[in-house]
Order: sequence, then structure tokens, then C-alpha cells
Amino acid sequence: MRKIKLLKSKSAKPSIFFMHLPKTGGTSVDSAFQRHYGREHVKIEASESYEASKVLYDDTHKEFSYDDCFRYRESLLLYHMNLGSKYISGHIRFNQKIWENTKDTYAYVTVLRHPVKRYISNYFFNKYKEAEHCRINDELSEFLDSDRAKSWGYMYTKYFSGNPKSAITPSEELLKTAKENALKFNTVGFLEKLDDFVAECRNKYNLRLRIPHKRKNPKSSREISQANLEKINYICRFDLELYDFISQNS
Repeated sequence: MRKIKLLKSKSAKPSIFFMHLPKTGGTSVDSAFQRHYGREHVKIEASESYEASKVLYDDTHKEFSYDDCFRYRESLLLYHMNLGSKYISGHIRFNQKIWENTKDTYAYVTVLRHPVKRYISNYFFNKYKEAEHCRINDELSEFLDSDRAKSWGYMYTKYFSGNPKSAITPSEELLKTAKENALKFNTVGFLEKLDDFVAECRNKYNLRLRIPHKRKNPKSSREISQANLEKINYICRFDLELYDFISQNS
């Protein structure tokens, strides 16, 4: 496969793609990177790309899956990589073809959070947010029975596998692909160990990151019943296995 010919940049800063996983502390990490790159950064915005994808793919668009939206974001990522943008971030799944063409030019970076904590945080953020986009109206016990809730449970598996189409139930094959692709990332940090992530970015990329707490949930997660917690753990079972795998191999 022919590699893309990237435009040259005079900047000595490393070229980085930050795969921003929702509710993992990624907004704070992204802001820290942006301060270093200034005008050399490109952020593929979630809401704007979502609305644009609705215009282009209105006949097949489904809110809980975002399949067409992710396809649109991947095109934007490749476009900005081809322009030679030094730092690019966004809610964009891993894409094997893009990686094969840019792995020698771009460092692939992301940050994870324990899947159950991420899931709970994501629910309460969307439950009590002011904006209409992706807001949840159901109580947690009702939400957990929905297709959207099940899709959320294997978000890491979808992002790392590059799954082009959403499925309510993930597979062992999808998980296997996600594990293989996770090993292709240059740096994977963990919200619970941000000091280690900062140290690695300093040693690998000569970037001194100061990571603030950028975004706060509109409401705290409160107390969750044991029954709901067990259901969340089951829903997140694939992501939990992937998280443990990445933790052991990082």
C-alpha cells in the first residue's frame, strides 16, 4: 500500500494523534497538549462533526451508534494528517489503513480510565448536562436495558478495534483485534496514573504537560445500587478485559 506523502513542517515538535476516549480525562489531557502546540493543533470537534455527518448520512444515521459520524471523522483525520498538522485530537476510532500510512510520522497516544468508572461518569454527565446533544432522560435502571447503554459498555473495544459498524453485543474476535491494535499505540496513559503519563510524554516527546481538571460532571455519581453496579460490570466485561490487557502491556 502506497503511503501518504505528508507535507513538511518547520516545527521540531513531534507529530501526535490523540485518540480522545469520552469521559477518561481526555479533555484535560487534550488541553495540555494544545497549550504546547498552539496554532499547530487541530481538534476535530464532536458536536460539529456529528451534525455534519447527519447532513451527509441522514438516511442511515443512528444516534446511539454514530457509525457514519466516525467514518466522517476518520476522513477529517486523514485530511489533516496529509496537510502535516502537528497535533490532531478527537473522538476518532483507530483505523488500520490510516495507521499503516502514518505510523512512521505520527505517534498514536490515548488515555484510559477504569471502564466501570468511565461508564458511570458518562451516564451522569449526559443525564444532567444542559445541552440537548446526547442527553439521557431515563433513570439508570431503565437506561441499562437500552441498546445505547449496551453499546456504551464496550466503547474501548470499538475504538481500538476500529469496528466500522456498531453491534449491541461485541465478540471475542472484536476483542482480539482491539488488543492487537492497542499494542500499536506509542503511548497509553491512565487517568489513575497521570503522573506516569506526564513523565512518559516528557521522556518520549520532550513535552512538559501540565494537566488541569478541565471538565466536571454536572452532578456527582451518587450511590449506585448493587444490582445496577453488577449489571454495569457485566455490560463492560469486554472493556474490562481489554483494560486489564493494556494495563499489563503498557
